[in-house]
Amino acid sequence: MSLDRIEALQNASEAAQQANRESLAEYKKALNGVCATPNGQFVMRSLIKALGVFEPRRDYSQGLVEFNAKRDVYLGLIRPFLTAEIIRELENG
Repeated sequence: MSLDRIEALQNASEAAQQANRESLAEYKKALNGVCATPNGQFVMRSLIKALGVFEPRRDYSQGLVEFNAKRDVYLGLIRPFLTAEIIRELENG
């Protein structure tokens, strides 16, 4: 592989990483904007309850992978991008 090709790949990788950072920043801003409204909080609390995020596992017919996957929707894709204030409101309010 030539040096020019390596540099082009490196530049493309850096551009993709920058685009990903910008996309995550937009996602975080949008998610917090939605969750800051009363309707958004209602929807998010309903989602948390429906996913059983903070419920003990009672239904053992449901597989552990499915149970954890449901929780991961909130814990992995939503919660890390919320502000601490919104997390407190959703989880304690």
